[in-house]
Amino acid sequence: MQFHHIAIEVTDLERSQKFYQLMFDLDVEQYLTFMDEQIVFLKRKEWRLELIQPSSPPSHSPHVHICFQVNNMKETIIYLKSLQIVPIEGPYEISNGWKSIFYEGPDQEIIELLQIKNT
Repeated sequence: MQFHHIAIEVTDLERSQKFYQLMFDLDVEQYLTFMDEQIVFLKRKEWRLELIQPSSPPSHSPHVHICFQVNNMKETIIYLKSLQIVPIEGPYEISNGWKSIFYEGPDQEIIELLQIKNT
């Protein structure tokens, strides 16, 4: 078994697609329509992000926490700031030496960036 994708239900597929492509340098792998839902798969190397826009707006904000490992937290923060993407929480240094910071996506989904090695 291997990891295939993370999925997020969004309210505006185009807005979310642009946000995630900008934040993580993702490429469009494919567009799909399934059961009246518009779907786009975004891909970078070995991982995928599936964005789903239902035919009617979701009745709740998605409760999603996605964590991506980064090699250099400081460089990543500087890069995202240059894109006008600012954290909502952190950065934190965890007792085991990990560093963590949190961002918010267009539909209030939480994106954690994690550095597990000191660089």
